[in-house]
Amino acid sequence: MTDSTLPAPIDAETGVALLTAADQAAIHDYALAEKSAATRRAYRSDFAAFTTWCDGCCLVAIPAASETVAAFIADQANAGFRASTLGRRVAAAGQGAVASAAPAGRSIDCGGSGREQDPSAESMQDGLLL
Repeated sequence: MTDSTLPAPIDAETGVALLTAADQAAIHDYALAEKSAATRRAYRSDFAAFTTWCDGCCLVAIPAASETVAAFIADQANAGFRASTLGRRVAAAGQGAVASAAPAGRSIDCGGSGREQDPSAESMQDGLLL
């Protein structure tokens, strides 16, 4: 058993602490527990819709530019999707970007996009809720 009170080894090249397999597994388990299975399924479905839309428009899904996400949401709003669905789809686009950046075999859902949201995309979201 690993003593988690000991300092983690440091990567000589990057200077970043290396996590043990047990630490990585614990992080993964806690991240999974943060969202229900139904929410994770909805995010997967929404992210699949986003990537399919991006492919059809010849746009890059990962990493997605704010303008790409905004155009996707505008398209979805014009198609009649509700504001709650649109908000979840914005979150799913960010979740997909985070998960695809996770180490191979480790899709970590950490509850946020991991990046600052563009103010224009945030304004658009606010406008959709009116």
